[in-house]
Amino acid sequence: MTDQKIEQALLYFKAAASAIEDGVLLLNELLGDERAADDFAAYRRTLFRIIKPDNPPSSQTADYKTLQEIQKMLVELNLSLKVRVRKDGRYEIRPTIDGQKVSIYGKTAEELHQKYSAALKNRGKGKIEPKSKIKLFAWLDDWLEIYKKPNVAKCTYENLKRCIQKHLKGTLEDKPLNRYTVQELTQALNRIESTRMRQYARGTLRDAFACAITVGHLKENVAANVAPVKHVSKKGKAIPLLELGEMIDRAATELRPDVLHYYFFLFLSGARRDEALEIRGGDFDLKNKIVYIRGTKTQGSNRRIPMFPLLERIFEKYVPTKFEKLFPVSKHRVNADFSIFRGEMTEAVPHWLRHTFGTIQICINGIPANTVALWMGHADASTTMDIYTHPEDLAPDIYFSGLYSEPEKVEILRERYNLIVSKIEKILDLPPI
Repeated sequence: MTDQKIEQALLYFKAAASAIEDGVLLLNELLGDERAADDFAAYRRTLFRIIKPDNPPSSQTADYKTLQEIQKMLVELNLSLKVRVRKDGRYEIRPTIDGQKVSIYGKTAEELHQKYSAALKNRGKGKIEPKSKIKLFAWLDDWLEIYKKPNVAKCTYENLKRCIQKHLKGTLEDKPLNRYTVQELTQALNRIESTRMRQYARGTLRDAFACAITVGHLKENVAANVAPVKHVSKKGKAIPLLELGEMIDRAATELRPDVLHYYFFLFLSGARRDEALEIRGGDFDLKNKIVYIRGTKTQGSNRRIPMFPLLERIFEKYVPTKFEKLFPVSKHRVNADFSIFRGEMTEAVPHWLRHTFGTIQICINGIPANTVALWMGHADASTTMDIYTHPEDLAPDIYFSGLYSEPEKVEILRERYNLIVSKIEKILDLPPI
């Protein structure tokens, strides 16, 4: 056999192979989509798994024919689902509708098909009630840490945390979010003794439920329908200067120096209670005579105030390091000891010292309201004027009296204020204990 004949034979074989391939392609084309559909259906059946009960009673044994019919129905509906046989003889499938798993029961394939069709028809109409997978207590913890903590001041975060732990978790039953009613939430809030805290707790619930809707845990904010809580807030006051002098004299012998100096700082800076507790050595710019206040209301309430001479004197009593607190005392301590500082003024609270600062700066020192608003961290000077200015409180014995002219009243106020300043200076001059 020559090489030429071998080469010619190979050409015949290649031509025959090509002809067979063309014939197969033509045959498949003639069979068309019907065979392909059958092949796909067969493949779909391999994706399903029928689960039968383990050792069921003979009267409850699954009917093989019914299971086949259900399987065929699922293939037709293009559903890749498992079939479970319950002990009562009913069959169960769990399709996903509107993102929620829904359990559908039936004794026949036809019944399952009808119920599934009805569920699809009623989607979005409340016929299929979605089950919330998260309970209230877990959601409140997530909401606080994920959605609130990064966006609120530390003080606000601590207040929310205290409200949740002590009041909401202490008065409400822990269950899925969508199972609460307006009546249930109202009754729980009514068990909170303080109307101010009750009001705060209502706002916390409304905010948390609204956020749950945003992230897909809930469809309706039932907390939004809880009636508002009536609360009459106590109006802040400025402390009369004569009484403030007596308070300082008494407190100088009965209070720890660091606690007393803390109250002086509130009076001299206009800082809020928690803001003063957070003051650190690094917040004092000795070169430029500036004190930086870490705001507690909002992230934007951080501010600067002049380093008034007495504030610098207080700093020099301790000289804290950059990250060391100026007043390493607890919030509980300064609240409890204020009863000693205020003496017979049973309604006074530490915040009144902030009111006193605002009133003195405007009514005695003549500082413009816009400037005092910046020092106090107010976005609007009207807040300073309307809420934190009480000239009638500084000297009630002369404010309404016709015996003095207005300039004379201002001069009397200035003398009384200077007396307060001299008392503070003498106390700061005392050697440390």
